[in-house]
Amino acid sequence: MLNPRLLLIGNVDVKSFGLLKVCPLQVESDVLATRLATNKSCGKRPRVLRRARKKVVAGQSLSGICAELRELGIAKQSGKPYLVADISRLLRAPEYAGLRSFSRDMEVEGVIVPKGHPVAKGKWPKIFTENEYYELADVLSENESWATDKAPKHLLTGILVCDECGTKMAHGHKYGKPHKDGTKTKHYVYRCQKQRGGCGRVSRNRDALEKFMLGLTYKAIRRLPAVKEKVVDATADEIVRLANKIVEAKQAYKDDKIDIAEFVGVHSRVGPDLRGVVT
Repeated sequence: MLNPRLLLIGNVDVKSFGLLKVCPLQVESDVLATRLATNKSCGKRPRVLRRARKKVVAGQSLSGICAELRELGIAKQSGKPYLVADISRLLRAPEYAGLRSFSRDMEVEGVIVPKGHPVAKGKWPKIFTENEYYELADVLSENESWATDKAPKHLLTGILVCDECGTKMAHGHKYGKPHKDGTKTKHYVYRCQKQRGGCGRVSRNRDALEKFMLGLTYKAIRRLPAVKEKVVDATADEIVRLANKIVEAKQAYKDDKIDIAEFVGVHSRVGPDLRGVVT
């Protein structure tokens, strides 16, 4: 069983349910089960998701499902229509199958447990069964065109700010002076945009700026002090025995002999004993 203090519930419509993202195991289960059973803000969501799941498994695209919902006049609580990203995010949420997951990536003995990956069972009402959820997850993962986030990513987006006005700079492009044949070369830049409240007077070449920032980052990493291993005074045999349990579980997970939930369970049981011996 997982340590209750480590259980972080995923963001399951937190605004509607009024839940805390981090809460003790038993309290978390009781609160979520009560809110799911009594809160009318859920509206038609369970029926919509069950119908969408069946259609996805049958081979229908998410865009086709969204189009059907618009034709039927079914919208989100805000009144806005469901988008592909909305349906994809909701269908991938393990909480709707009564499964617990971390709300952020967690590292357990060198193994990264991804955000949203099921790690334990909850006690709240389900929209899908576990088998239905995993069947749906397999179908969605096989079709890359259903990815929830296709927006292009750029190294310094959201980090750079305009030195003139302090507004965050956006990625874009501009054209250089025309050549003799009339064509122009496109240059990619980070620039301050008036439509985002900026002055619009500052732009910087993307490639040169990213190369410069990466160079600074590498230099900063090289200056970091070397990590020193902590020397412990404890019973060597007991440390080896407990550590081997975690190593064996980790290898079993890598060999697909156990799933991530079983691995996390082993670590949560053995970890405290190992720390007790070491300290």
